[in-house]
Amino acid sequence: MKQIIKQFSSYFFLIAITFGASFLGNTYLSANNFFWYDQLIKPNLTPPSWMFSVVWPILYFLMASAAWIIWKRNGFFCKELYWYSGQLIVNALYMPLFFGYHLLLPSSVLIIVLIALITKTVQLFLKVDSYAGLLLMPYLIWSCFAFYLSSGIVLLNIS
Repeated sequence: MKQIIKQFSSYFFLIAITFGASFLGNTYLSANNFFWYDQLIKPNLTPPSWMFSVVWPILYFLMASAAWIIWKRNGFFCKELYWYSGQLIVNALYMPLFFGYHLLLPSSVLIIVLIALITKTVQLFLKVDSYAGLLLMPYLIWSCFAFYLSSGIVLLNIS
């Protein structure tokens, strides 16, 4: 019974850490920021704004699940989870840069860094557990799509 409680508590801890990164970033969202975003020229294939609030929680849940699998295999203080933590920090910085400070180009560069960190994290996770690595793939794909959107906004709005 203790083992089951320990596993569930670690899973909820990883969910809290993962979603916590998004909550920190979301503190920079306000009605003014949405108005600013709505005024930007956006690239083709830009989804409606509501889609982001559907996709990101699903991605965060998959990410936390992947991290939990790694934690069960290698413990909490392993290199795979250090990389995971690093990409979470970079992920959390995007919202303040883009929505808070309206720094279009630096936020696009940040996504490149994020994609590199996610890619490394996926590689490390795959070596430990293929399922954990595969759980991160939608996040990697969505981040590549986010780079397309962000760099498109840069090109269309910076004169």
